[in-house]
Parts: sequence; structure tokens; C-alpha cells
Amino acid sequence: MMHRRGFTLIELLVVIAIIGVLIALLLPAVQAAREAARRAQCTNNLKQMGLALHNYHDINDRFPNARPGDDPTRNDSNAMSLWVVLLPQLEQQPLFNAWNFNLSFNDPSVDPVYAPTCIPIAHSTVAATTLAFFNCPSDNHDPFYNTAVSGNGRNDIPRLPQLAVSTYAVNAGTGGPPDCCTDNTPPYNVGDLKHNNNGFADYGFPHGVRDFVDGTSNTIAVGETAYNNDGKWYGVQVGRCSGFNSSFNVWTITLRHGTNFRGPKNPPNTLPGIGISSGGICGMNGAFGSRHPGGVNFLFADGSVRFMKNSININTYRGICTRNGNEVISSDAY
Repeated sequence: MMHRRGFTLIELLVVIAIIGVLIALLLPAVQAAREAARRAQCTNNLKQMGLALHNYHDINDRFPNARPGDDPTRNDSNAMSLWVVLLPQLEQQPLFNAWNFNLSFNDPSVDPVYAPTCIPIAHSTVAATTLAFFNCPSDNHDPFYNTAVSGNGRNDIPRLPQLAVSTYAVNAGTGGPPDCCTDNTPPYNVGDLKHNNNGFADYGFPHGVRDFVDGTSNTIAVGETAYNNDGKWYGVQVGRCSGFNSSFNVWTITLRHGTNFRGPKNPPNTLPGIGISSGGICGMNGAFGSRHPGGVNFLFADGSVRFMKNSININTYRGICTRNGNEVISSDAY
């Protein structure tokens, strides 16, 4: 009599259990390996930006300001970000050529009512272009922002089919004089936040290596903003409906509301709602942040990239966000 060989039900269940255990053991390792690769790519993105910044400095003897073309003494600006003027150094000369440098951001010929807060259609080719090195692969945000927000409180006015966003922003500093970061008081002086700050870049005033009294190796230039790139303010405006209500971080423009502009008022990856101001828009309270476990990648002004833990001492953090604060910070402090 022949006996057919096969698995018993118990043996089958044991095999399934073993496979399940192996998957449970291997899956975190696979996920960790993938995150390590994504973090390495994010680091490479920032290094590429660092090379572009220094190539620009070699040509112009200064880094670009946060909002090139902005005139602090006037009310008009093309509002372009420093990334636009860096496009040639980022091997994107055709995009650079496509930008209309003669058209200001609030040109009434674009829209007499809402022009002060919209992107001119003449910039649509560039503004709708996604660039891989402007986006951290660990972030899962929508690559486009589809609505321009008007200055009269409306947030549903379509301007372009799509606006490409970025997960990186320039370090604006601790708030300028008077320093808003000595305590928990919100930054009320928006003008200082824009034009008289102590970080890597101001709105209208560029800085060269000679201006970094603290040293370029001790000053943050660019950081990730993926954590707070989901349309929520960290510094909430009270009592007014005007101004932008989301930090969409379109890479082609810089705004004091936090778009391509961040500071160390709040620690990395801080939850929304801290730093409420009743005297003006304080999107500058928006924290740097990332989807990487435990911290954020930062590009320093010397071109190096370092990973900062979320638990970094707040005074140390603010110290490395100033270019001329004369802080004494050891290399092992972060």
C-alpha cells in the first residue's frame, strides 16, 4: 500500500509562522536601509545646493540674498527666491532664461486686484517645473501647490495650473534686532525679520564670506522643511484674515510668511501652534523639519551637510543659525 507524503496542518501552520517571524525581522531592516538611502540622497541634494552657492559666491563675491531683486525701500518686487538666480549654477540655464526679470511680483498689469499676492503668469514655465534636488525623497508631500492665496483673506483664487514646491528653505536667523528669540515672545517686527536679520540670508541685503563672523562652518545656510510643508502655520496670526494661511514653499518665490524662509524660533520638528502673534504675520516662526527619524539635515555655509537631532539644545541651535552672534559653540555640541 502506497502512502502519499505531504504536510500536515500543524506543519503548514509552523512554516507560515516561521515565514511571518522572518518577515517581521527583515522588514524593519529593509525599511531602515531604504530610509538610509533616502537620507543620503537628501544629503546629496543639500551638497549640490552648497556647491551652487559657493560657485555663485566665486563669481559675485557674495552669496545671493533670500529675495534677489527686492528693494527694501520700495513696495514692489519680483519676489523671486535665491534658487532662481542659482539656476545656472544648478545646471538649469534654460529655466533661468525663461524667468522674466522685468516683471515685478505685484505688477498691476497681471491682476489689478490680486496681483500683490499672485505669481505672474509670465513665470508659469519656471514656477511649474519640479526639480528633483529641491525635494527630499523621504517627504511624501504633493509636488505641486495649486492655489495662490490673496491678501484679502481669500484662499481659493487659482493663478496657475500648478506651482512646484520644495522641501528646503534658507536660514533667516533668529529675528534680527530686537532679537525675538531671547524668550517666548513672538516676533512682532516683521520688517526686521525680512531685512535686518542675522542668519545666512536677508531679503534685500546679500552677504559674503567676510560677513560670517562666527565662521561659515558654524552657520546654517539651508535646512529641510518637509515636516511643516503641509499647509499649517507654526506661528499663527490672530485677528486678521489677510496674508498667506499656508506655508506652501513654492521654490521660485520667497515670502516673509515662511516660504523658502525659516528661522530657529522653534526647535526642529516643532508641532504647530507655537509663537502666536497678534501684531502681524509671523510665518517666520515656522520650524525646520523633516521626515527623517530623529532629526533634520542642514547645509552649512561652508558647504558641509550635518544631521541635527530634534533634541539639540535650543540655545546651541539658535547660535548656529546666526552668522555674527559671536557664540562659542564646540563641535561636539550638536
